[in-house]
Amino acid sequence: MPRFYFQLNLDEPLRYEDGQFFNSVEEARQEAVRTAREMVAASAAERQPELNKRIMLADENGNPVLAVPLCVVSRIKA
Repeated sequence: MPRFYFQLNLDEPLRYEDGQFFNSVEEARQEAVRTAREMVAASAAERQPELNKRIMLADENGNPVLAVPLCVVSRIKA
């Protein structure tokens, strides 16, 4: 089962610490979308939306796989 790593702040070089295991890239993408939605909801509740950020997903070798922009998570099918 491959391990994937998530990072929010893309202004800094990617740092990979603890990863999560998923059966596929699609399962990891779904988790990234779910996490992004939770972040948007939390920041909206605090009236400080951070929609300019995105979650970067990388594989176990540190290669970027995809990005989930917080500004579009309401339109992404999980």
